[in-house]
Amino acid sequence: MVAASADDKRARDAGFGRSRTDVTENAPIEADELPRKICQFAALSPADRVLDVPCSDGALVFEMAPSCGYAVGVDSSEAKIADAATRNVEEGLDNTSFQVGSAETLEFDDGTFDRVVCWDGLHHFAEPALALGELTRVLRSPGYLTVVDIDASEDRGWRETHDRIERSRDPGHGRLLTRVEVRELLEDRGLSIERERRWRVHRTFEEWMETITPDEGTLERTHRMLTEAARKKSTGLEISVKGRNIDVIHRMAGWMALKIS
Repeated sequence: MVAASADDKRARDAGFGRSRTDVTENAPIEADELPRKICQFAALSPADRVLDVPCSDGALVFEMAPSCGYAVGVDSSEAKIADAATRNVEEGLDNTSFQVGSAETLEFDDGTFDRVVCWDGLHHFAEPALALGELTRVLRSPGYLTVVDIDASEDRGWRETHDRIERSRDPGHGRLLTRVEVRELLEDRGLSIERERRWRVHRTFEEWMETITPDEGTLERTHRMLTEAARKKSTGLEISVKGRNIDVIHRMAGWMALKIS
């Protein structure tokens, strides 16, 4: 029998290696509730040093701060980082920090963080595999990488329609990944998927669009595309149209993956 390594013992003591669970929360939640849900799903510990990439305006970092030792947010947008840093000062937090950077080339040593979170990043990354490799590199062993992203339809045609709508709204959108693709990317990085969760996240059209300050052309084009997709039911989005009013529900999926070596 092979003796248990120190890392294996530490993993057991920390509760790592639990059996995989897959939970779907069917009741829709509002978009501003999702950071709290992700924080709960990530199951942080008070001493954890946590990295969030991409952190956008820091909403998830601020949600995680009371539950961990230190939280660092990285995003490629200088404007978003400036907004997060301003809020950081206003709230007087001493266990959070923010910096501009790329998920594909993180400026941290190997094994710097106890937990790494990637929310709404995969469909923006030019090279998701490279980004996940970097996120795994800076994660200590044992440690968890939590990934949350749009739960794309398995139907290729529907997925391509969804991609076009997302890209119309935000030119930075790359490509939606299916759950199968995400699992394969994580497992190819040597990670073991321990938990999965799915949520349905509701936004009005106005709430969804205001996060990117679009021009009138973008508003009208995206509104028209959503209306057309609702008629044809040709996308993984749940779209409700009442006159000019549109409600959108994004299906989101989360994975908690263990790095053990």
